[in-house]
Amino acid sequence: MNLFALAFARSACLVALVASLGLVPVEAGGAGASPAQVKVPLEQTWSGSNLPLDVQAAAPPGLYVAEQAGWERLWRAWRGGEALPKVDFDRELILVCTTVSPNSCGVNPTLDEEGDLKVDPAGTLIASDAKTFNYQIGLIDRTGVKSIAGRPITPGVGAQGAGPDGDIVARLKGATQELLDAIAPGDRAVWQRYLAEGSIYADEEGRVLTKDELLKELTPLPAGYVGSIKIGETRALAQDDVVVLSHRDREELELYGQKIVTFFHMTNTWARQKDGQWRLVSTQVMAVPNERKPAAVDPKSLGAYVGEYQIAPRVTYTVTREGDRLFGQRTGRPREELLPLCTDVFYRKGVWRGEKVFERDTQGRVARMLDRRENNDLVWQKVK
Repeated sequence: MNLFALAFARSACLVALVASLGLVPVEAGGAGASPAQVKVPLEQTWSGSNLPLDVQAAAPPGLYVAEQAGWERLWRAWRGGEALPKVDFDRELILVCTTVSPNSCGVNPTLDEEGDLKVDPAGTLIASDAKTFNYQIGLIDRTGVKSIAGRPITPGVGAQGAGPDGDIVARLKGATQELLDAIAPGDRAVWQRYLAEGSIYADEEGRVLTKDELLKELTPLPAGYVGSIKIGETRALAQDDVVVLSHRDREELELYGQKIVTFFHMTNTWARQKDGQWRLVSTQVMAVPNERKPAAVDPKSLGAYVGEYQIAPRVTYTVTREGDRLFGQRTGRPREELLPLCTDVFYRKGVWRGEKVFERDTQGRVARMLDRRENNDLVWQKVK
């Protein structure tokens, strides 16, 4: 049970963390064609981990810094009293990415044949409690870079979020937080104001609600429940009269003195209406499960799972044991540790989807392994 499920009657919401707000590049070229992308090498990098969330706001919204003042602010916020590296902004650029701890990220810049730089951060997807963030700062040679995300490089824009798009995105982030703040008290007026007529809301349980249906389900939390949701790690795409915000948000819910934390990922599409106002036209929500906790099992029972399981003539999954730990390896893939969820059911650390379920025959011997994903089973027969 979570705050959204209560406030929206199982219409849970959103996802959490730090905020690295970047405008996604606009593809150039006509008739659906995109210019070829070439990876841009990083001349130097600086990384950090487990920083408090309050200093994450120093991240440049455009994912780049193009002037000395912004560079100094960023460095002081994240590196403290360390000596500031010299950057020649006439020929160099600073790129940035952030992610929730314990994940890592890389700025991953590419340049197309028209000189447009794409900053497309890549990172790991390990579940987290969202208390701290990690980052990477990269220095690149700006030779041949004419624009970033289809827009001219303007000193101060990357570092301070100035300019019309930066202003709009900042406003819509604020509006999103207003919507989140209105859930616990069941304040329909806020949602009524921001939702466009005809808007749709797809929740994490597969339901698609209209504006009227969503408003009917928005009610205050019952007595004994205290909750809040804070917008987190945000990415943005801004094109003409449409802005797409993708963000991970942290929900804290206290039920009769017991506290639970849930993360959600939401993608909001905002559109400028005929009256000039920005309103929410569609929402897609996904729940982000926390890391599962392994159960205690008798180490003596692990030997029963050891062996080779086959799904096709040359495709096997080999289960081995090392002391009190169990490992599995599929043909051509890395070995992975299997953690017990309960007797005969195991999972992989950091993986939200799927379990390994070991089934037994009438004599109680393990005879097959089910690779279970979203309640669909792939059957592996034990052959050795």
